Amino acid sequence: MLPSMKSRAYQVSEVAELSGLTIRTLHHYDAIGLLVPSLRTPAGYRLYGDDDLMRLQQILIRRELGLALEDIRRSLDDPRFDQRRALLDQRAQLEQRARHTTEMIRAIDAALAVIDETQTEDSKVDMKKIFDGFPASVRTIPRTWTSPSGIDSRSIAGSTRASSRCIAGLRTRFAGQWRHPPYNPPVA
Repeated sequence: MLPSMKSRAYQVSEVAELSGLTIRTLHHYDAIGLLVPSLRTPAGYRLYGDDDLMRLQQILIRRELGLALEDIRRSLDDPRFDQRRALLDQRAQLEQRARHTTEMIRAIDAALAVIDETQTEDSKVDMKKIFDGFPASVRTIPRTWTSPSGIDSRSIAGSTRASSRCIAGLRTRFAGQWRHPPYNPPVA
């Protein structure tokens, strides 16, 4: 954390207003040990200090960068955590993201230009420009991929023939109940 600053105490509603988070979210962060307020009133109300707000900023930045809450908690609780170094690293990551976003916007503008120029007869548009800004990870298919349902491609490849045989068997079994015969491609 930062060296101790002269800190004031913030009520949970003030922290919610400052950060844009809901009170419920702040209560959840407290419950899971991610952002435990420094102080409590005698009645048990949460009071946050400036160090807590600095920690909350780290939480929000790391969430924006795609980290899970448990990973964030672990890294912030690590005694070797250096807030200045973390902020510098995060700044660099966000600058890279901004450059990438700018490149993507240029690609979108190029696509809009294609649309606008194809409506005129003398269009000579460089179609490569509509793909500038896409990282290699978007342009290639990974060796293995996971479907939206969470199924790994390796398990799909091994079960495709078995699934085809199963579907063919179901078609045969229920063929009399179909009004129109279904499309029945040959089973490999």
